[in-house]
Amino acid sequence: MGGVSTQADTNAVITTSGPDKPGVSAAFFRVLASHNATLVDVEQAIFSGRITLAAHTRIPGARAEQIAQGLRNTLSIYGQQVSIDLREEESTARARSSYVVVLMGTQVTAHHMEEVARVLANFDANIDRIRGLSTSPLTGLELFLSLDGSAAPVRQALAELAQQIGIDIAIEPAGLGRRSKRLVCFDCDSTLIQGEV
Repeated sequence: MGGVSTQADTNAVITTSGPDKPGVSAAFFRVLASHNATLVDVEQAIFSGRITLAAHTRIPGARAEQIAQGLRNTLSIYGQQVSIDLREEESTARARSSYVVVLMGTQVTAHHMEEVARVLANFDANIDRIRGLSTSPLTGLELFLSLDGSAAPVRQALAELAQQIGIDIAIEPAGLGRRSKRLVCFDCDSTLIQGEV
């Protein structure tokens, strides 16, 4: 049951984090629904057995503390920590990434990430999200970026950096077109043909 925004509504970013257990998301949204919160944006991530769930909402301002307390009471049985950040104005919701940078190597280290992040910061590129492509060892990462202007100078700087630090780095536009790209690599001998060549 969605609420209707009024002049008295307040923008709030409500976040819960803690151990990942079935029912956390349901309980979180049940409390918001009971207070007629309007959803602006939602993001949830699960990492190493822990969940972080954030909702950008419009809520009745007079009930902010009541909503926060309701969430804390309801989610405490799941071991969750709840925070609520009230905003006077509606901030832009989740960043819409314009580019994706892919890092690949025998192992992607914290040093590699430091160097790549430094180059991106030099071009005022903001890293919106990072996603691991493998584990143990970490051999690939995707970095989703917000970047104003041309990617050409960033691409040049990352190409130079890739040679210096010994990993592969690629940058490409973000969007649905990336989802259709697939690459399959395998040995021809005894796979496509019966003989050894």
